[in-house]
Parts: sequence; C-alpha cells; structure tokens
Amino acid sequence: MADSVEDRVGQQLGNYRLLRLLRREHGADVYLGEHIFLKTQVALKVLPGQLAPGALETFLAETRRVARLKHPNILRVLEFGVEGNLPFLVTDYTPYGTLRQRHPEGTGVPAAQVVSYVRQLTSALQYIHDQGLVHGRVRPENMLLGPQGRVLLGDFSPSTETPVSDQYDLAVTVYEWLSGEPLIPGTPTKHLEQLLTLTTQPAMSPELRKVLTNALAPGPQRHYANITAFALALEQALAPLRGLGQHGSQILVLSPLDRGYTDNKGRRLVIAISIILVLLLLIGGIVSYNTGIFPFARSTVASLSPAQATQTVTTRGAQQAVATFTARSPQQIYTASTSGPPFINDPLTSQGASTWQSLQGQDYGCTFSGGAYHVQLARLNSYLNCARQKNVFHNFAFEVEMSVIKGDGGGIFFRADSAHANFYVLRLISDGAQAFVGLSFYTSHNNQATIKDIKDTFVSANSQAFNLLSIVAYEHTFYLYLNRQPLLTAQDTALDTGGIGVYALNSNKPATEVAFRNAKLWKL
Repeated sequence: MADSVEDRVGQQLGNYRLLRLLRREHGADVYLGEHIFLKTQVALKVLPGQLAPGALETFLAETRRVARLKHPNILRVLEFGVEGNLPFLVTDYTPYGTLRQRHPEGTGVPAAQVVSYVRQLTSALQYIHDQGLVHGRVRPENMLLGPQGRVLLGDFSPSTETPVSDQYDLAVTVYEWLSGEPLIPGTPTKHLEQLLTLTTQPAMSPELRKVLTNALAPGPQRHYANITAFALALEQALAPLRGLGQHGSQILVLSPLDRGYTDNKGRRLVIAISIILVLLLLIGGIVSYNTGIFPFARSTVASLSPAQATQTVTTRGAQQAVATFTARSPQQIYTASTSGPPFINDPLTSQGASTWQSLQGQDYGCTFSGGAYHVQLARLNSYLNCARQKNVFHNFAFEVEMSVIKGDGGGIFFRADSAHANFYVLRLISDGAQAFVGLSFYTSHNNQATIKDIKDTFVSANSQAFNLLSIVAYEHTFYLYLNRQPLLTAQDTALDTGGIGVYALNSNKPATEVAFRNAKLWKL
C-alpha cells in the first residue's frame, strides 16, 4: 500500500477519524474509527488503493447487496466511500475480537461452545442463502464476537460459489475447533482423507465423522440439502460430548433425593391455608400474607362458593405476584431476592451437620476437602449431580461460589425430580479467560439423556478462580447471574418444583474437578 499504517492513524476518511489499527485481513487494514461529529466508534476496513479496473465496481455492487441484509448474527454495514484513492467500508465496531483471536489455531473448543457457535452461524448463513447470496469466507477470522457472546459474520467475499461452499468451510472450521488441529492445506479430497484416517482424536465418534465427511465430500451427492440440515446433524452427533448420552455414552447420575421424601404434605398445607383464608374473607375478615419476600395483593371475594373463591383468590394472587416480581429489573430482583436471612446458609467446608451427600467412587466423588465441596468425575461424556438431600423448592434464589479446578466445568442443578430423571442445569464451562454460561433442561430415560438448551452466553471470567454463580427461579422465569451481575433471563415451563444441588460435566477431558463453597438459598 502507498501509505503505511503509521501514516494512516489520525487520518480522516469521510466523517471518520482513524484511531488505531485493529487487524489485517485479506490485504486490507481494519481500523478503529470515530465519527467526527457523533463521537461513535466504528470499524473501518481500508482497501488497497488503485484497485484493478472493474474491481471497485464489483466490490461496491456486492457491498450494496450485503448492506441490505438484516440479521442479528451479521455484522452491520454502515457506509461505503472513497477518500482520494482509498476505498473504505464502515461497519459496527465489536470490541471483543474474532473467534480466531479467542481460539488460536491449535486449540480445541468444548462441544457445548461449538454447538452455540454453529447455531448462530447457521442462522445467519441460511438467511444469506435464502437471499440468493453466499458468504464465501466462513472462517474464524471473519466471525466476530459481539455483546453477550453473540457471533457476527463479517467480511463477505464477492463469490460465484454455491451455498455448498459455505457448508464446506463451516465443516472445516468445526473440525478444527473439535480436534484442536487444522486440516492440512489441500483439496477437499485431501481433507476427506485426513478425516477418515484420523486416529489421534478419541472424541471423534463414528457419528461425528460421518457428519463431517458428508459436508467435506468433494461431490454434491453427499452434501446436506442446506446449511441448517448440516447443523442439526452435527448437533445430534455432538450430543455425547455434551454429556447427553444419546448414542450410548455413559450418563452418571448420583446422589438422588431421598426417594421416601415427597412434598405432598407441603402442598396439602398450602391448600388448607388457602381455604382458611378464603373463608375468612367470605365472613368479612381482612387477611394479608406474604409468599417469601414478594407479597400477594389483598383480595376480597363475594357471592362465590368456597371452591370458586379458593380458585379465584389463588389465581388473582398468583397473577399479581408474578406481575409484581417481573416488573423489576434483573438487578433489582437479585437484590430483593437475596436481602433477607437465607433458608440455607452452608459454607460447605466440612460434612458436619451438612445435608449434602458425601460419597467416593473409583472415578467419581462428592467430597469435602480443603474447606470446600468437591465434585470429581473421570468418566468421559458424563455428568455428576451431587444433591442436597432435604427439601424441594418451587420459587427460590440460590447461589454458590464455584471454581473449575480442572476439566470442563460444572454448575447448579435445580427442580430435579426424586430420580434425577428431569432437572434444569445452570452450567459454567471453562475456556481460559472466557466462560460459557448456559441454562439447559435435562431429561433421561433408560440411561440415555437428552437436553434442551434454553439460553446461553459467553462472559469474561477466570473459571479457575471462585466465581459466584446465582439463579433466581420464580414460577417459569429464571434469572441468571455471575458475580452478582445479571447475565440472562429465560423462561421454560417443563418443571415446577424439585431438588437442588451442584453439578460437574466431563466431556473428553481426563477428569473434571469443581470446588464449591458458601451455598445460600432464599425461599421466595
């Protein structure tokens, strides 16, 4: 290029001033820029000056088509211009870097994160293909990270390829993420040969190999009909690596709640109290009561039978309580939920009078050691639940400090049934200076488990340090927090009540060990 990087910093292109170089990609320089009037930050991609005849017109035509795309996983194009002999493209600025920067070449990515990435990328790519376009450069360098872990596709390439080329590129990227090693440079046939002869990756199951070989096949006969079909097949093949056991992987579920314990007595008590309250209202008494820290509004009922009055008060009270609860911000909900004295306040330093189960097997354990409660698991494609053996809970706030000593990660499970066949999991998966946090619903039958991912995100966190993981569950709405900061709000109606505990997941690591301390629970 005619001008050096140093010369361009400080220059003005259109209404934007170049602040610093962010990265180089495909012969172009990408700068952090600032609008000189609005003071908003953007990314400016400065193309080489003196483009070949017709190249500028071709690029401009392609940019116009891309600028019309509106999708949450596509980097937004703001402007295109030419200053002197320098063409430049203006897009939204994402300060979190690219997936190549986050996962350098030669490093593996946990299966749960791969699934999250692929879902977002596939949503964008299917939208692109439906518009009659092809991305042309589906590579980690062109996948940017936005707020809340959102993946954004950028840097489209003017291409005459078909959508199959994007499917192929995504399969190459997925292989690199899962294996921790790139495919050797070469033709699709060479890539296929490398995958078929691979013997050093025990995590590469036959099902996963089949999905990738279909996507990498040089001919059109074995490719998936569209990019969505590829993503669905990949997600199913990756289920065992996410601790789901859909293809015969071992699922370890230990320390269930006492099977002799049920909450029927508690339910009968609630019904009895409701009837008494209704009768008091019917004879003119004035009654008010609280459920946890969020009050039901006082109600007056007249000219109804006791049964009708019971239903009316219960419904109105529940509706008003939910409305009062959800009207608050997530931060206000956390503060209010954890402000009173906790129902459970266990430092988890030793067994003592603790109701957390202590057990030790050859390759698993729920034990107290070094002033913390350790969940250890050395079985591949497995998870381990370590439960508090008393009580079931409906609406509550629960938090515990958690440190991933080694392996994949862990978290909190809640609303588990007595056999641990159905439960929710709030999990934190370790990834260096970043962490994957997600809420999922587990269900198992005949030692096979399936999962429904409800919501997930990525955060900056040192997983090996102790982090405070918190969940507020109110009716069918869940509020997730890390170190007292709101992360996600999600909803699901599968489960209403159940047991609670901590959890560890081991996909393909030699072992996972997670330490927990300072567990607290507030009834709401």
